[in-house]
Amino acid sequence: MFGDYAWTPLAVFGSGCGTKTRTHAAMSGSVGRALLLLCGLGLGLGLGVELPSRLGQCAGELCAFQESVELEEAQELCGEMLGQLSPLDSDLAVLRRVLRNFSGPAWLDSKDRAGNCLYVTPEPRKYWRTCGGKLSGFVCQYRAEDVCRGVTAAGGAPVGYSTTTGFSLDGSDTFPPGAIAVAQRPGDEYPDSKSLCFSGRWLKTPWNCEVLTGGCAHNCSAGACRCPEGHDLHENGVSCVPRPTPAPECGPGFRPGPDGKTCVEANGCEAGNECEAGGGECVSNHGSPACLCAHGFDWEDGACVDISICFLCEQGKCYKQDGVYRCACLEGFTVSPQNPTKCVRKCTVRDCPATCDKNEKHQCYCPDGYVADEVNGTVFCTDIDECENRMCEHHCDNSFGGYRCGCAPGFELQDGYRCVRLVYHEEEEEGAEGSGAEPPTQSTATAAGLQPAALPQYIKTGSILGITVFLLLCVVLLALLTRNAVKRCGRFELSTFKHPDLDIYYLQQVSTETYKRLSLDRQQKNDPQRP
Repeated sequence: MFGDYAWTPLAVFGSGCGTKTRTHAAMSGSVGRALLLLCGLGLGLGLGVELPSRLGQCAGELCAFQESVELEEAQELCGEMLGQLSPLDSDLAVLRRVLRNFSGPAWLDSKDRAGNCLYVTPEPRKYWRTCGGKLSGFVCQYRAEDVCRGVTAAGGAPVGYSTTTGFSLDGSDTFPPGAIAVAQRPGDEYPDSKSLCFSGRWLKTPWNCEVLTGGCAHNCSAGACRCPEGHDLHENGVSCVPRPTPAPECGPGFRPGPDGKTCVEANGCEAGNECEAGGGECVSNHGSPACLCAHGFDWEDGACVDISICFLCEQGKCYKQDGVYRCACLEGFTVSPQNPTKCVRKCTVRDCPATCDKNEKHQCYCPDGYVADEVNGTVFCTDIDECENRMCEHHCDNSFGGYRCGCAPGFELQDGYRCVRLVYHEEEEEGAEGSGAEPPTQSTATAAGLQPAALPQYIKTGSILGITVFLLLCVVLLALLTRNAVKRCGRFELSTFKHPDLDIYYLQQVSTETYKRLSLDRQQKNDPQRP
């Protein structure tokens, strides 16, 4: 216990109190005792100087203080604390209680004829020794009417006790005059209360302003504690609390700094934000959160949206549809079905100017459903009438750049061009007969949506294969017929048509000279037969 230290204010006597006048005679009279008490309590705690406290222990009318001192120093310290060195006849039981934590002998106030001085050990036992040198402590005695009992603090807060000279008295049973009791909860910056032991009772602050400045932390005036400029009196009536500085008025994007006086830029990303959830990164922009997206993306509607296609649009037009950006084209053009960033000419009449390469005039482009046609040196795009090519099984309605298929009543359009007969249930047919309803006689067509000009399904892979097989069969058949005809012509005789004047010439390749010779021979043959 006595090996530890705590910090308490250093007390020095005020003016008019001599440090060498503490005598037993001064303690005898009530006037002298009051004067001594007031003089001893008139200590300058406001000086703010602190020392490591020395440890003491009190019980009954005795207090033992552990500090290595000589005899004269012990007498002075007892006087400063409004007591005197304990005499020879001190109660051993009380001495045992106050010395229970001592590690060495302590001075008592007595001398024998040989000039030896009295001291006591912790057992306790009293001994005589020479008056020179230092001992581990000393024992002071007080008047019973001046000693105080412990303080009971409100709320059960622990109470610490000390003397004005810096001795800690925690754990004592009684407390000498001038002792200070401070009640303070652990962790609190300021005490709950502060009291002074005076004439056997505790005085709460503020007491007499001339005594220890009334117990006030700063100053005492007119029986009340006072605080310096910029501070307010604490609710305990003793302590001074710094007055809160009004928070500065900060502009947008700024907030009061840690010192409470200046403004610092606010970090808008400290609080929760939606940037990360939307695939972006949060940055503070003058105190407001701003979401940054990767290259080619832009923050819209709480998410990073891909806008990279807008930089590739051929005609520089871009729009957002269903959360996705798409290219748009100028009037008269439409987005190419092959490349969503390109624009192609849109034709809404039968003939439109073709889009041709400036460097190669014969390289021209026409929209789907149109064919290039040159008229007077100008290339036009002319609409293809798909209905002439029997693109639909039943009905066909041609349009600019496309066509529309339809079906007769009782059929359903499938695959955009096929008409499939509808199958009616018997119940539906009976219901129709019973109701007397007549089937519609007017030809109606189930229309398909407008389609770009393209070959129908039956002229695709399967149809091409069938046509190829058909052409091969025709070639083979023609070859067989030719061969058969050649054989028959080689042995063919027209016996029923024989006549002297009829010559039969076999078909053969002849030249012009051969033809003349044959004609001359025929003439000579006929001349003898003339009459």
